[in-house]
Parts: sequence; C-alpha cells; structure tokens
Amino acid sequence: MASFPHTLTLHNKRILFAYGKVQRMTIKACAQKVGVSHVSRRHALALIGASGTLTATPATRADESTNYGEGVRGVDLLVGADSGKAVEEGDTVKVRLKGRLMAKNGWVFLDDGLADNDRVFTVGRDGKDVIRGLEVALLGMRAGGVRRVILPPPVSYTQPGQEPQPSDGAFKRRLESTIFNPTRLANGEGDTLATTMFDVELVRILTP
Repeated sequence: MASFPHTLTLHNKRILFAYGKVQRMTIKACAQKVGVSHVSRRHALALIGASGTLTATPATRADESTNYGEGVRGVDLLVGADSGKAVEEGDTVKVRLKGRLMAKNGWVFLDDGLADNDRVFTVGRDGKDVIRGLEVALLGMRAGGVRRVILPPPVSYTQPGQEPQPSDGAFKRRLESTIFNPTRLANGEGDTLATTMFDVELVRILTP
C-alpha cells in the first residue's frame, strides 16, 4: 500500500512540492492552478500541501491540475499499476481516505491512516449514499494510485450522515459543526463551508 506524509511546509512564502524534486511557485499561483481563486494564504497551504519525497513518479506535475468532471479538480500524487483495471461506474472498491475542511484552513476531519481503516463501497450505486464528488474522483484510478481532489459543495456533503463518515467522534463533530453550522448557513456561507479536500488512495478494485 502506498503511503505518504501530509506535512505542510512553508519557506520564504512558497509552497514546497516534493515530487522527487522540489518545484516552487507562489501560493496564489498554486491555488489558481487547481482552479481556486480568492483564497487566503492559509487556505492555499491547506489546499496544496507539501509532501516528502514520494516513492513513485506522479502522473501529474505538481503545478498542473485535472478537471475530473462535475466540478471536481485535483492532481495524481501517485499513479496506480500500469496493468489492470481502472475504476468505472458500478465497480466495488476498497479505499483509504484523508479529508480536510477548506473552511477551517485544511483541518483534518477524517483520516483512515490513523484509524487503520479501509472503506468499501460501490461507485455510483451504493446504498451508503457516498458523496458524489468522491465517486467522480475515483473514476479512472488504478490500484495503488493516490489522488488529491477538491470537492465543491454540490458534490460534497449535502446532508448529514453521508459517507464517508469519520470513525472518530471528535472528527465527526468537527465535520458536522462546520458544514451544517446553522448560523453560518443563515449568513450565506454555505458555498465556503461545504468545500472539502480528499486524498484518495485506491487500495484495490474488488470487482472482477
């Protein structure tokens, strides 16, 4: 299983991208490259992050992003196996996730690595009501791949109880008190509150 650190590092007001070698861009430029504008310095750091040297070559340069459809954008941090099946609608998959809240400067609300927990669901037709953006992000991935994506509100959490849910009680309260905060929703902040970022590791495709 692929693994990678999630430490955010700031040096001389530049985000360090460690994809085998370091690339440097201004924080504003980094945010714009993944299709997000008008973000604060903290939001940009949470959005992009900086990881230690990876153990495989990434599919996408660190200063590029891909539009996966339905408003979901991101980058491949690690590519999956060249051979084998790519995820399609209707496939059952095993994944490991790390989720962050953009409205809280990238606060983690879900970390399957800490919980040593893999999740299984069927893309596109699961009774667990998985958020649509996560399903979109998985399409085309191959086993062993890691993809970092930004999910806009329409394809993120739109109602309480949608999967994936944090296994930790404190993380669950953090998620619900942010995205479904009645006071901030009444103030018209819904588009900000519900934007999430996920690191998606495809452990295995279970469909033959």
